[in-house]
Amino acid sequence: MRFLFWLLTLPLLAAIAAFAVTNRGPVSLELWPLPFVVTVPAFLVILVAVSVGLAIGAAATWMSAGIQRREMRRRGRRIDALETEVQTLRRRIAEGDALRPAAPLGAARHRDLVASPHDR
Repeated sequence: MRFLFWLLTLPLLAAIAAFAVTNRGPVSLELWPLPFVVTVPAFLVILVAVSVGLAIGAAATWMSAGIQRREMRRRGRRIDALETEVQTLRRRIAEGDALRPAAPLGAARHRDLVASPHDR
């Protein structure tokens, strides 16, 4: 996996270096509300703009996946609870205590077994 990382990263770094070398010309940036004019290399302006765009895109993607992450956490907690219940039932079966019900299967217990539309 590390080899694949370097196989993709090294050509990308070489392309960025070549881009920076070929676009060294000065660019004047006037920051409108301020009375300052800044002269910087063209590659710096372009690379900063691309980096800011990538960061904004990554943040938007992360924020939009929040619903899925929340659902996965909920499902993980449900799986943990079910695994605990399975282990308890297996222990009770091994002890020969499985024939005696732990509690009547009433409405409250049934609600835990059936997912309601509000759980989503």
